[in-house]
Amino acid sequence: MLGLGGGLEYQGRVTSDFSPSNISSLIHWYKHAAGLEDAGGAFPDDDEKITTWRDSKGSNDGTTNGEDILWDDTNKALVADNSGSAGFTLESELTFARAFSLYFRVQFLQAPSATDYFTQDASNANNMFIRIQAANLFRAKIAGTTRTFNAATTADAENYVTGQYYNIGIERDSSNNLRVYRDGVESTTGAITDTGDVIFDLMRCGKEDLYVTTLVFNDALSSGDRAAIETYLSNI
Repeated sequence: MLGLGGGLEYQGRVTSDFSPSNISSLIHWYKHAAGLEDAGGAFPDDDEKITTWRDSKGSNDGTTNGEDILWDDTNKALVADNSGSAGFTLESELTFARAFSLYFRVQFLQAPSATDYFTQDASNANNMFIRIQAANLFRAKIAGTTRTFNAATTADAENYVTGQYYNIGIERDSSNNLRVYRDGVESTTGAITDTGDVIFDLMRCGKEDLYVTTLVFNDALSSGDRAAIETYLSNI
């Protein structure tokens, strides 16, 4: 089990030299257009299979599992060639018994649905996953219990849509409050109490999604750190 980590309070002020690694609770950083390798160890060419996505923060690498994930050089992003079990398997399984934060940057090229996964427990996939459930819903299934959040952050922005990037985060604090954020704003669902172990050993990439970055923290973020991460992701 991973221990809790402290954060740095940025209060929304992000300098040009800000890095996610400035936040001490960061444990894994699968960085945009970095650490990607083909079978020969070189950066992949356009439409070439990515064999490994190396962690820019910790010691674990991600290795492709199942169907192909390719490098899209036009969009400077990862894209899955097919739906199914495409993903990167971590060398060491992560278990979060309490606080954690996971952040992703993604663009949906087709209508968001339950095939758009972010993470999964490779050995118990039906009982532990984090995904888009539908255009207006986000779902986390933790220790077999389903937690569903509205996509809406404001009355004027109900659904996830195609053709634009989203920064999506799910956090649980030390008081077992589980929350979802989209582009730095909390879902209108608010907090849901959750105490199940979060098992994370497979980073997923939905078919026809442009997938850019994964950030993993072993604590919930402060409001200032969250704002800093939102600014960082939005500037990719």
